[in-house]
Amino acid sequence: MKYLSTLGVLVGGFLLHPPPKAVLTTMLWVVARSHPAVSALVLLAVLRATLEDSGCDLERSKFIRPTAPVKVPVRDLSRAYLNKRSNELRPNGFKSVRYSVGLFTSRFGNQPVCSLTRADGREFLSAIAQLSPMIGKSERARGLTLDQLVTYSSRGSVTITARTQRRFWSQVNHFLDWVVYEGHLEVNPFRTVLFDRKVSPQP
Repeated sequence: MKYLSTLGVLVGGFLLHPPPKAVLTTMLWVVARSHPAVSALVLLAVLRATLEDSGCDLERSKFIRPTAPVKVPVRDLSRAYLNKRSNELRPNGFKSVRYSVGLFTSRFGNQPVCSLTRADGREFLSAIAQLSPMIGKSERARGLTLDQLVTYSSRGSVTITARTQRRFWSQVNHFLDWVVYEGHLEVNPFRTVLFDRKVSPQP
């Protein structure tokens, strides 16, 4: 028992402050002819010395508390996105993108982009499906939010075509794909939301 206790003290000392590898190699050759536990001790010390020579940090790593994701509002990112697209698209194309992203932002603009879910995507799809084709023609509809446009559209029975709905949906998804590319989202949560409305072929 006294022998094992002494051996334990040696193990701790060797592992914390191992001697040079040259000394350890000589010791290994000597103790290999004695007790197997001593051989194991020297092998561990040789391994530690080798790792230290290679530059490995054997000290316990300090715990680093993960930082919370930055909660950037959808509205701020939409501004940056539209500013970028304004330099890439022709006027009519940009006007279409601005309108689609504007509808989305009017509903979710104050929400952190990292909190968007599939449920939000389904909610947006449900809202645009209720819009009237008059929203783009009436001066009274100009500048209204998505919720206000849904209320305005409830006065009639005709809604925008599935093709127009799909354009809104596609342009909002393109915006969120850009948000992913910029590192504000890991994945676009709307990409797994099915657009199941039948789009009639163009005449």
